[in-house]
Amino acid sequence: MSRSQRRKTGYSIKGSGALMRLLVVLIFLLFVMSGCGKSDLPSAPELMEPLQGTLAFRPASKKLVGFVRRLPGNVVPEEYPVYNEKGCEVTSVKVAVGDYVKEGDVIAVADKDGLDEELRQINSRIASLERQREKTVKLYDQTFGLLNYKKQTEAEIGGEEYAPIIKEEQNEQENLRYELAVIDAKIKAEKEQIDQTRKRLNKIEFIAPHNGYITYLKDFTDGNLVGGFDNLAVISDYNDLHVEVPDVDIEKYKYGDYQSKWTEINGERIPIEEYEYSVSEIAYAKAAKKFPCMRFRVPGADLKLGESVMLQFMDGPLEERLAVGNDSLYRDGMDAYVYVRIDDQGNTEKRKVEAGIGDEYYTEIKSGLAEGEWVLYSSNEYAPLGRDEYEATIRTYTENAVMKTLVVARPYTDIYLVPHDGRLTFKTSAAGVEEGEELFSLSYTGGDAKIEAAAVAIDDLNTSHRVFLKDYEKSKKELDRTMASLTEKEPMIGAKSQIEPFLADLEALRSSMNAEAEVRASLNKLEIEKEYEQKEYEAQSAKLSADLTEVKKQSGGSHDITVKAKNAGKPASIEMAIDSPVQKGQYLMSVQRFGPEGSRTKLFCKQPPADGNDNCAKVGSEVTFITNDEREFKGHCIGANPGDSKNYLFTKDGEAMITTSNAFAGRITNQFYVEMDEIIDENWMFKAQLQYEAEHYPLAVCVPASSIHEEYNMISSRDPKKFVWKVVDGTPVKEYVEILETERAKSSVMILRGVTEGDLVLQ
Repeated sequence: MSRSQRRKTGYSIKGSGALMRLLVVLIFLLFVMSGCGKSDLPSAPELMEPLQGTLAFRPASKKLVGFVRRLPGNVVPEEYPVYNEKGCEVTSVKVAVGDYVKEGDVIAVADKDGLDEELRQINSRIASLERQREKTVKLYDQTFGLLNYKKQTEAEIGGEEYAPIIKEEQNEQENLRYELAVIDAKIKAEKEQIDQTRKRLNKIEFIAPHNGYITYLKDFTDGNLVGGFDNLAVISDYNDLHVEVPDVDIEKYKYGDYQSKWTEINGERIPIEEYEYSVSEIAYAKAAKKFPCMRFRVPGADLKLGESVMLQFMDGPLEERLAVGNDSLYRDGMDAYVYVRIDDQGNTEKRKVEAGIGDEYYTEIKSGLAEGEWVLYSSNEYAPLGRDEYEATIRTYTENAVMKTLVVARPYTDIYLVPHDGRLTFKTSAAGVEEGEELFSLSYTGGDAKIEAAAVAIDDLNTSHRVFLKDYEKSKKELDRTMASLTEKEPMIGAKSQIEPFLADLEALRSSMNAEAEVRASLNKLEIEKEYEQKEYEAQSAKLSADLTEVKKQSGGSHDITVKAKNAGKPASIEMAIDSPVQKGQYLMSVQRFGPEGSRTKLFCKQPPADGNDNCAKVGSEVTFITNDEREFKGHCIGANPGDSKNYLFTKDGEAMITTSNAFAGRITNQFYVEMDEIIDENWMFKAQLQYEAEHYPLAVCVPASSIHEEYNMISSRDPKKFVWKVVDGTPVKEYVEILETERAKSSVMILRGVTEGDLVLQ
């Protein structure tokens, strides 16, 4: 703190603090009761309660009045997902987090063997869909037949339900059209997939859609499967920045209709605007129930990657209004009053004012009071004596976090697949392997694992079929029993006048006449379901039996295969035990390796959940690597775990779609990568730690933490108000403030409201 920012206050009172406070109150009461001063001065304002607090003055001034809502955001780059619409198994990854790529570069490859088998699977699904379509039409035929019968019944008994039956018939026709359209669309998509499968020549390539840096890459330590619309990577354009609110998605955002939206940088209020999604994109997100984070643009602001931004919202105009504290305003019915100081001795006059809008701290004064006039306020707090003054300054506000679980990252990945069906006979357990070192070996006799899998699939199908037949028999017996009880009675067909008197009630009559038809329709539907299930069972049984036969043909002979490391690196653990059956093309392990020789060191950092710190470093923010002997090295964050997941909503080729980045292995939220500005020796990792910025607000109003006080409600101690003692014309006055609330210990705090640059506050 500079000498210009600190100096001793020019006020002090000697003696007991409690005694002096009592004297102040007694003098005020004596003054009021004696009638000194102006003749129209009231004896005491009814709501002042002078015996329960202190009396002081503060000047009326212009303030922002209104309830302000806030959302903390981060400055992030525009992101471009790299994905495939169909799930696939990646066989080669060519990039790492932090790499720069150009549009059109190949990011990863999924080589597919067995194209004929894939086409056979697609044709099998098409045949199943066509059987489902046939069943759907037959079931609706029964529904329409029953409705037609009900129409005849209604005409015969002269009831008034004919129109609702017609309406129901129309609804069922629309349902049929919809269900057939859905099935037809699936059949069409499968047929299109046949063309796409034939065109791709057994290979899927993940192509960079934009220039930029890789800031997310799927974790391949526990598998190589990338699901449809799951992101393999995310590319970030550091030259195109906006603000993202990580804790609020577009479904939870409630401030779209607010009149004023802004952020404050360097004491200036800068308007913000929603970085909006299109109507079709939002509709698609709602249908999929996947929502991306809320995002904003800040036109005119010089944003820096990795910074924090406090977004503010108010349902009213963003303008300063003449205002007084709520503790200065008194009311008598519809009238509002303040007590204005009229001389240096503290004499006051009661002044009627016109009050406007208010919030939890202040109320607008439309008339009756001038800016700068000092008004009385009541408080249970006493101004401290003999404290130092501090001049509020604008500077960068940061909160640092520390990460102690660090490893030198091997950011590149080699994926290893099983070369043949067989059984695992060896797997490496080394912490690291050299190029050419044996990773694993297996023996095979031509298809043990596939034979076992095919047999299990047949057993599962047969079990499912038996369960269906059992349920079918049970349902059929119940319906047959119901039908028998109905046919024992004489059918009630005839004119209404011929119906027995106890059936004169139309609802009972209608139910009696339709009962047999309804049971008959249910029996027919049950038979249709059985017919469909039988066809589906026979088709799947034939397919699985053919699979089993084909696998058995390939068996015979004993072989051994050894797989060696393509590059030096660190193997990911292989969960599969020795002597486990494996299949050709199955993912077995990955090996993480370093980048090109001489490249700058990358670190992988993760915070175990028990440590309680769930704030990741922000992409682009600065970090400091501190060695055991306190040497420091700078770097920056290049990528972070997307939490549980992160959704991306965009339009491609005229269609809205959503892709998802999934969490890293172990589901530890706080995981991120950093790249150092120079090469770090692995020996320095012993007891090293990484310091990074959990919060970084540029050019914010800051004051010492010791200047912030809390005022508790008389009834409840929850949610105390924050305030400072601001020095105005040499006098300390109570000023309510709002600050950036965090759980970290800090020597200074960031002011969101109540103090501006240059204000003097007491420490």
